[in-house]
Amino acid sequence: MSDLSEPDLNDFWEECDYAREAYELPPLTDRVTQSVQEQLGFRLPPAYIALMRVQNGGIPRKSAFPTTTPTSWAEDHVAITGIMGIGDTKEYSLCGELGSQFMMSEWGYPQIGVYFADCPSAGHDMICLDYRSCGPSGEPRVVHVDQSNDFEITHLADDFSSFLKGLVDEATFDSEDDCDDVTFIWRIENISAQIQNLEEVPSIGRHLLLTQSLLAGETGWVQMRLRVPSNWDVDKIALSDGALVLQTHNAGAYRVIRDNIETLGGALLAVQEPNADSVLQSVWTEHAAFDGDPFTERNVK
Repeated sequence: MSDLSEPDLNDFWEECDYAREAYELPPLTDRVTQSVQEQLGFRLPPAYIALMRVQNGGIPRKSAFPTTTPTSWAEDHVAITGIMGIGDTKEYSLCGELGSQFMMSEWGYPQIGVYFADCPSAGHDMICLDYRSCGPSGEPRVVHVDQSNDFEITHLADDFSSFLKGLVDEATFDSEDDCDDVTFIWRIENISAQIQNLEEVPSIGRHLLLTQSLLAGETGWVQMRLRVPSNWDVDKIALSDGALVLQTHNAGAYRVIRDNIETLGGALLAVQEPNADSVLQSVWTEHAAFDGDPFTERNVK
């Protein structure tokens, strides 16, 4: 990592409880580095290893990367929630339960390299080390892969060192930057919803597809998929009192609001089994079960 100075590395990471709990691993050792590279099948960039020797995973202070083309997050940049450490003891680590292999095998992300950074969309877009041009031992490019747009790949940087130097403060794009609560627009009147089925991606399968229209100048999510049990008989989807409510014929009603969407999405993402109706049912029941009359406002199915 010859072109990044030591002060840059030492000031790279955000200090907060969420970063320590979700991302930060014990200090990196040569043994762990070798083991992880063998499991991934790729040689990690020296710049990546050098950064992880300062702190092994976490949330960067500068959490946005400019783009010249629009993505599902914004017209001019992508946002980063955290960068995965080298290891396997945290869910958000390179070989963890929600690490690189999980995103490819369970969510259908293209097998082009190592997915190392997640985004605020709860799994619907990722940052990846792309080894297609250099081979498993070369210096990979850094790309953004957008599951919400048919896994569209957007080039970000020619190498990891350039990626680090290109990161900027999210405030550059006039949006709030908070370590524990990434800005998340939820404007119910601009959201549409429908049930879809991705048979070609079993780990996603039947799902609730949410599409949100942003106002001019806004940045935020525009599409999100939430897995639902394949045996749900959905009667109706409605907007009601600031919430999106699903009424099923055989499993009750469920209410999705700003206050539960992120925890619900994260819990659904953690369900790894392709056919797991009972587990998905329990997640929806825990985070979104609803007993009221959902149909007091317009139907959006």
